Amino acid sequence: MKSVKRIAIVPFPALGDVTICLRLAQNLTNSGYEVTLFANFITSATLNFPWLTLGSLPNDPDILMSTYDLILLDVLSPWVKKHLVDLEVSKNILLFTSKNYSKKLPTKTFSNKDIISQSSGSFNNRPLCLDKNSTKSMIDWVDEYGLEVLGVKADSSLPAVTFHQPKQFKNLVVIFPTTPNPKKNFSIKGFNKLAKQLVSMGFQVEVIVMPHEKELLEDKFGTINVKTFQEIAHLIEYLRSAKVVISNDSGGGHLAAMLGIPTITIT
Repeated sequence: MKSVKRIAIVPFPALGDVTICLRLAQNLTNSGYEVTLFANFITSATLNFPWLTLGSLPNDPDILMSTYDLILLDVLSPWVKKHLVDLEVSKNILLFTSKNYSKKLPTKTFSNKDIISQSSGSFNNRPLCLDKNSTKSMIDWVDEYGLEVLGVKADSSLPAVTFHQPKQFKNLVVIFPTTPNPKKNFSIKGFNKLAKQLVSMGFQVEVIVMPHEKELLEDKFGTINVKTFQEIAHLIEYLRSAKVVISNDSGGGHLAAMLGIPTITIT
């Protein structure tokens, strides 16, 4: 990528997808590229990731196309779908998705189907994950993608995170019981039973949910504390105190793992 210096990444706007792209941004940054990750809801965490530029998506895609040498776009991002007409004519975009599409990208998004099979210079459009039934982790797939598509080596360390608050708890177990896809979710009854067992063993257990889920799940979890966070930066600082995180295959679990917190994923 001799002609490439500045790279923009536009992930699908969900916590898990953005966390996956943080790993890709780390590998690119450590290889000497100037990287901006465009995800509106994570911009509050700018101080947690001083090595990376976090940006809000512009209304005009020309700003990206004229500023960056290479733009990595998740084909399922609503912003990408909204600006397809403009983006399809650009010669400096590279298409990917962090969703489970083995081998090929979903073509129905693009009116110009040929763009899916075209390359941006020497770069091939393809998903991060090439086999949704594989036992590889998404970190493995991201690292493989970076090496095979972009020619950048993986860093063995976790993305550097700067914390600004001390640990608040000594024996905290955090549970993320939901995902945007209900079919992926372990039962709330099961999580509730697990939470109560952990409390009986002396752990402090708290449940983290989306703001719109809080009222309903407070009723279901009874005496277990249910919390929500409006800012990702606050969630990052909070998770620092966790002894372990238990989750569905969710963004909260992915984020905790990236922060180096022992994480148990129920799938």
